[in-house]
Amino acid sequence: MKKLFAALALAAVVAPVWAATQTVTLSV
Repeated sequence: MKKLFAALALAAVVAPVWAATQTVTLSV
């Protein structure tokens, strides 16, 4: 259960960063 929570927390942190990177890559 703890591992699942850690994975969700990691995804919550990575998702916006990844989305921002994708946006910057597309706009350049």
